[in-house]
Amino acid sequence: PTASTCSHPLHFYILFESSSASDERAGAGGDDNDNDDDDYANTSKNNSESVVKGVAMWYFGYSTWQGKVMNVDTILTTKNEGTINEKIVLDVLVKIAKCFSLRRIVYQIQGGKEAELFKEKYGADLLGEWLTLAMRRDQMTSFLNTQSTWDPVFSRSEDIAKDATNSNSIIDVKRGSNVSKEKNIDLAMIKCVIDAVVSKINPSVKRRKSCCSDGDGPLSSLKLRRAEEKDSEPIFNLVRGLALYEKALDEVHVDERVYQLDGGGDNPMYHCIVLEVEGDSVTRGDADADVDDEAGTGAGAVVGMGFFYFGCSMIGGRFLYLEDLFIKKEYRGNGYGKAIMYALAEIARDLNCQNFVWQALDWNTPALNFYKSIGAEVCDGLITLRFDHERMQNYRIMEVVD
Repeated sequence: PTASTCSHPLHFYILFESSSASDERAGAGGDDNDNDDDDYANTSKNNSESVVKGVAMWYFGYSTWQGKVMNVDTILTTKNEGTINEKIVLDVLVKIAKCFSLRRIVYQIQGGKEAELFKEKYGADLLGEWLTLAMRRDQMTSFLNTQSTWDPVFSRSEDIAKDATNSNSIIDVKRGSNVSKEKNIDLAMIKCVIDAVVSKINPSVKRRKSCCSDGDGPLSSLKLRRAEEKDSEPIFNLVRGLALYEKALDEVHVDERVYQLDGGGDNPMYHCIVLEVEGDSVTRGDADADVDDEAGTGAGAVVGMGFFYFGCSMIGGRFLYLEDLFIKKEYRGNGYGKAIMYALAEIARDLNCQNFVWQALDWNTPALNFYKSIGAEVCDGLITLRFDHERMQNYRIMEVVD
């Protein structure tokens, strides 16, 4: 599909049919709110000789460490005689991932035993220390209703209330309440919603004056904004900082040039909200320096981010996936992380996402406590499996025997 007709997120179905005319069919699933079950049923009705015996659904994701990846949402196969087995489906997915030069395939399975079996059969990595957290729509709404409890100036400041009202009117005029009724969300709509949401929240963010953790230096006024092409370098510096914190710097295989390429154009692979020190003089810092040193904290510097993209589930529909949340050390403890989560929850709700999803390491207790405090829940029993670049290259495709 052309960029002008693309749905966000762009996802694909692969149907495996028992048909002499078409043993394998692939198509782009235009809208993540379509009734896809009807599409499958119509396929069989239109061709009485075709029987769907396997279905795979996948969509493009993005890793700040690896770049473009394949996220597999569903693999379904029949259990009848002559069925398309799981290995054949996986073979096709690996081939597609290689054709798109994707560096990773991610698949989640409910249940530890099933995940262990998948690992043993196909050689995937089982990421047992990664926990998936999520907010449903009702939980997003509950979180959004708590701003007065975590923002002490929100409930009594007339100018904030006025700014919030004006921002809501921006959303109503440009985006409207029709998002929930529209099948597709395009790039212009996504940008408009992001800009409107950060405009609504910024009066509160700007009042949260911050200074260096040792008490030196002037108080800084910060703001949230939608990331632009010029932000690829500071985003990369923040990603390195997060990788250092997670003790995995050697796993970062992309740089600012890749971010600039993949985040631009009419159909970007990701979106980002950045936290910026207000002012005109930019001190961006050095990519080889520690992200928490004094460099990169002057006026105009990017000191935090929420890096995200949109995904799609066959069962749950559209969702917002938070890939990375990171705030520089000297700006932590001032509520900026919560402000970014608040903005993302509102973006997700306004764009009719059914869930707001992210992951955290099971040893990162401060992060887990923070996420639970805002109403997120751990998705118990959901195990993440992954084929990294090396495993994909060494993956053995089943040979077809006539």
